[in-house]
Amino acid sequence: MNLLTEASLADLTTALDPIDSVYLLVDPLLGEPVPLADAQNLAASAVQGARELAWVRPIIPVVLHSQITLPAHLHPYLVELDGLSDVWLGLSLEIAQGELQAAQSGGLAGTGAATHAIGGWLQSGRPAQELAQQLASLSNVHPLVSTPARYQRIADRRVFDWLRHVVGDAPLAAEFGPIYRWVYLDALGQLACLERATATTETFCATSSIPMQPVEWRRFMQGRALHTTLARWLGQLRIKQAPLSRAITAECYERTENALALAASAAMRWPARFKTPEDWSAWAALTLLHPALLENSDVQRLLELPGEYQELGGDVPQTMHTLCLSLVAEYRKNLS
Repeated sequence: MNLLTEASLADLTTALDPIDSVYLLVDPLLGEPVPLADAQNLAASAVQGARELAWVRPIIPVVLHSQITLPAHLHPYLVELDGLSDVWLGLSLEIAQGELQAAQSGGLAGTGAATHAIGGWLQSGRPAQELAQQLASLSNVHPLVSTPARYQRIADRRVFDWLRHVVGDAPLAAEFGPIYRWVYLDALGQLACLERATATTETFCATSSIPMQPVEWRRFMQGRALHTTLARWLGQLRIKQAPLSRAITAECYERTENALALAASAAMRWPARFKTPEDWSAWAALTLLHPALLENSDVQRLLELPGEYQELGGDVPQTMHTLCLSLVAEYRKNLS
């Protein structure tokens, strides 16, 4: 059972304007969404041709700034679609839905990680190369942000959606330039859309990057933990067939942020149980699923006993990632 009504092709075509050109944004960093011919032996210089053969559509590379030390074949790219009747519109939506299901498939016991290569569906009345240049600029980290990071990976729809919630719709859309409309599948499997306030025929110059205040940047950098926690939480609800009622992505983000803050407190109390980011997301997902779990005395006792739930043949206690299902079982046993 899906958490919400699964987005359909009709929903996607309704969200798009039949007048403007449609481009599929692809992030190949963790893998191509469609198989390329002879991918194992493919030279980087031949990737463009292989992609055009696989998609049977024009491919427009998004050439990232030279300071982003990423091989060119891992840069994002655009697939130019043949309007709203293009077969790839529906197929790419199915791929995006499959990516979301893969991230959530393990539920609480999973990692929440999966490839999200389908970035979204972009529209413009401008030449495709202008869109690619603007996307490259938006992928730069603002120079005033104090960080060694250089790549703001907005081609990943999770990153784009989180950025949208951190900086706000208006500031983000103000940097769209030639991009009129950006439609994508959000963390709840719903279609989301952000548009420019106006779509004009003026000539655009690529902007530098999206400005963020230090507090916004620190919040933005919590994205990886937030995405994996959210996927584990929602995936467990899917497994238990317990859909969220009238779920709103922004509210889910807020609840997940709060749960991660609670995980920080738990890590201070039981440091041996928190060794990897997966341990933090496990605890945060646990508190989202069972808010009273932390108050359960039996759960606390098991966490505090150094000899409980140790790895077989070793002296190191299990961490939260591998322990979480056992804690849930103990919690439920004492509720009955």
